[in-house]
Amino acid sequence: MPTEKKSKFIVFEGIDGSGKSTQVKLLASKLLKNNVSHVLKKEPGDTIIGDKIRKLLSEDSDMSSLTELFLFSAARKELVDKEIIPALENETLVILDRYIYSTIAYQGYGRNIDLEYIHHLNKMATSDLKPDIVFLLDIHPEISSSRMDSKKLDRIESESIEFYNRVRNGYLEIAEANPNTWMIVDASKQPEQIHTQIWDRIY
Repeated sequence: MPTEKKSKFIVFEGIDGSGKSTQVKLLASKLLKNNVSHVLKKEPGDTIIGDKIRKLLSEDSDMSSLTELFLFSAARKELVDKEIIPALENETLVILDRYIYSTIAYQGYGRNIDLEYIHHLNKMATSDLKPDIVFLLDIHPEISSSRMDSKKLDRIESESIEFYNRVRNGYLEIAEANPNTWMIVDASKQPEQIHTQIWDRIY
């Protein structure tokens, strides 16, 4: 049984279809088995306002890139203030499925919105709260796309391979610039192999 947490705020990032959410669930399950107090949250959502915003963002509508950016930021502000900060202040381990880096990668690199503008919004939405570690589930968009073929895709998941290549490149640039807090994981491996890597990094 783990005795001491190396990290209290853990974030999972990756393009759609990378297996990110699977790893989040595997980690939460193991923490539960080991009686480790934790909370599991996702972006956008997990607040009353955030869930409404998530529905708006998923709809097939003619939404501008800036509107999309502002909605993600609004949902994030609610989640950080009402869920994440209180949990961390209570010494509870927080696992978050997506964070500010999704906005940098998707809206910045994917939609070509000015990165400095995004960084400014992110700071306002989070009071510059940074995670202890970020796991990047890295995978080629062609592979992730094939994984998603069998399910109903939302507005963003339906984007082109070219879009996802830009998003992936953005993630990799962020990871390379933050080697002390980011871990790039080969998401083409078997889920249990990936989970073992992640667990060993946390404990």
